[in-house]
Amino acid sequence: MKIKSLKHKIIFASLLVTTLVVAVVTSVMYLTQIKPLPQQVKQQLTNDMQVFMDSQIELKVQSGIIGATMLSQQPILIDALANNRQLPLRQVLANQQQHYASVTNFRGIFSEIYDANGQSLLRSWALDQQPAATPPNALITEVINTKTAQGALGFTDRGVTITAVTPVLNSQQQLMGLVSMLQGVGSISRDFDRIVGGNWIMLVDSEYVRARHGHTQAIDRLININPRYVVANNNWFTPETIQLTQSLFQATHGDKTNVYLNQGYLIVDLPAYDEAGQVMGRQLFIQDEQVFTHILSAAYQQVTVTIIGVILGILILAGILFGLILRLVIRPLEDLTTTMHKIDETGDFSIRVAVKSDDEVGQTAQAINHHLVKVSDAITQANTAIAAIAKGDLTTRIEGHYVGNLLELKTGVNASANNMQNIIEEIARALEQLNQGQFNFRTKVQAQGAFATILADTENAMSQLNLTMTDIGDVVKKMAAGQFNLSINRELQGQLKELKDDINLSLASLNEVIKDISRVMQAQSQGDLTQSVTQECQGDLATLKEAINQSLAQMTEVINEVLVSSKAVASAAEEVSHGSISLSDSVQQQAASVEQTSAAMTEIDATIKNNAEHSKTADHLQHQLETQSLQASNVMKQTIDSMAMIQQSSNQIHDIVSLIESIAFQTNLLALNAAVEAARAGEHGRGFAVVASEVRALAQKSAEAAKEITGLVTNSVNRINQGTEHATESAEIISKMHETINHVTDMLSDIANASMEQAQGVSEINQAIGLIDNVTQQNAALVEETAAAAESMKDQAQQLSQSVSFFKTHRIGTKRLN
Repeated sequence: MKIKSLKHKIIFASLLVTTLVVAVVTSVMYLTQIKPLPQQVKQQLTNDMQVFMDSQIELKVQSGIIGATMLSQQPILIDALANNRQLPLRQVLANQQQHYASVTNFRGIFSEIYDANGQSLLRSWALDQQPAATPPNALITEVINTKTAQGALGFTDRGVTITAVTPVLNSQQQLMGLVSMLQGVGSISRDFDRIVGGNWIMLVDSEYVRARHGHTQAIDRLININPRYVVANNNWFTPETIQLTQSLFQATHGDKTNVYLNQGYLIVDLPAYDEAGQVMGRQLFIQDEQVFTHILSAAYQQVTVTIIGVILGILILAGILFGLILRLVIRPLEDLTTTMHKIDETGDFSIRVAVKSDDEVGQTAQAINHHLVKVSDAITQANTAIAAIAKGDLTTRIEGHYVGNLLELKTGVNASANNMQNIIEEIARALEQLNQGQFNFRTKVQAQGAFATILADTENAMSQLNLTMTDIGDVVKKMAAGQFNLSINRELQGQLKELKDDINLSLASLNEVIKDISRVMQAQSQGDLTQSVTQECQGDLATLKEAINQSLAQMTEVINEVLVSSKAVASAAEEVSHGSISLSDSVQQQAASVEQTSAAMTEIDATIKNNAEHSKTADHLQHQLETQSLQASNVMKQTIDSMAMIQQSSNQIHDIVSLIESIAFQTNLLALNAAVEAARAGEHGRGFAVVASEVRALAQKSAEAAKEITGLVTNSVNRINQGTEHATESAEIISKMHETINHVTDMLSDIANASMEQAQGVSEINQAIGLIDNVTQQNAALVEETAAAAESMKDQAQQLSQSVSFFKTHRIGTKRLN
């Protein structure tokens, strides 16, 4: 059966996808979470046991290093190693062994002393025996090379031990020998039972012992677990633990780890490494198997709950997704289908699809609404454009952006409106040019049918009118160029013919008047003022005629009067010119005398001003010198005060240094006491002994530094006292200089004031003579200007008389006057 409903398709697909997802998630979680759980729990137990064992061994190594370090810093030991003396070394080890026996409950702590080459010299467990010569192991070699304390688990003649080795260094940091401290590991079994719960036992690989040490009695005394492995020490572990190990142990060799269940017990088997990093045996952690099963059950339960939660989450998520798809996709699509059916039935494009979201479904609804808006808008604009054309409005267009059939509709309507608008605009343009007096109209529109006929008739009418106006324009241009014997000859009809006749008549009348005026103007240019305009005319031409005739009459009268006056002016100007020349000579002599006097006074004034300025400058410099000497005196006083304060500070520094010496001495005593108490504390006081030694060294260095500072401060105080005496003498000398400078300053001030008063008086005299000189110079200039003006007026009067004699009038005739 074929599914047609989108809802049913989504339901079927959701169920199928959910089933596949649940199956895949369950399989993946089983493979990644459940199946690896046993191995993960074993690895976790292995890591926990390894961390516990490493921390226990490290704790014992550090305590051994502290004990060995305390022993290595004893002066008796250092001196005995330097001088190769056995007796002091034996005494040190004996006292050390007694000390540990008295202050601790541990009886398995032993010490051993080596020379600088790593050869054993003495052992605390065999003080009366000389150790056999053996090559140093990896731990001893590392300490010799690095000169630093080291520790590690290993197998020695005493069996399995944790050995800590410390270098013995003299004051020059030279290696004198080595001190080692050996500890057992039996306490680790007790600590494991107390902290974690269960049994811990260490096994030694007999093959490892034979390969490293050969046959040794130490391993022969140990209890066998199997043919290859023995217990590390018969006394460290309880008989029950040893028997349990014999029954449970599954042999594992090399650096492999093993975690297994056997007879109701959990066994974690880890390799044990020696100081060289080689596997020397096994470490077994034996606990109840519930430790493993409890962790595994809890992990299984947690993973099961996680899987169930994930499956429920997937089912809930699938239900939510189906509900969201139903609400956000299916229902909006059903609403969209209903709306489109309604538009199809009613033809109403104003109906819109409801948009309820911004997702793809909402965007689909928005796209459909946008399409409906374009269709509705195109139909509305087409109706509007056609209605506007019917009312005579040719500017309305369909403006929307359309494609397809809507674009064809828009193009057709707009093209029709454009053609009609272009024809009407061409006719309007022709009328506008006619209204503006432009007759060269040419159509730019390619029209067809009736529109083409209308445009052709309009263009012919404008062409005929343009030719007529061109003829009139040519005539007017020639009139503007001074040609008046013209006429319009084109054949015209109607009002244009009447216009042509009126223009030709006006041109003929104007030509006669212009000829008469030209005759009068030519006579006037030749000096003949007796001619006048006689041609009969009307209007503005008659006014022009009367104006020209009156102008000629007035000009004739003026010329006659100018001829009479020019003679009188020429005579008077000649007399003024002679008087001005005489006055100018006298004024020039007076101006020269005043100018010489002014120059002499200017030089005297400059000399006096220069002396006054020098006096003023000297007085100013003297005041500056007085101020500077006073400042020098004050600075010297401040210097003396500062040196006194420095001397006081030096004394205070001396007191502080004395206090530092006292503190260093007391610190040294306290460090000695702390070293004694640390030695008494034994193993626990080893760290305090090292710190006390460092503090004592710092106290000694502080005392030495304090002595050096005391010497430097004493020298500084002596030098400051000498500087203070020299500064006091300098202050007295500067004070005497200051008194002498004050006396000189008063004398220079009096000289400067007198010079300033003298300069001011001479300056006033110089200014008065300067004013007289300026007035005299101005008078001389005015006299010269007057003489020049009189001479010029005389020449102009003669020129005027000659120019006016050019004209011929009714009263005087053509006689010239000089």
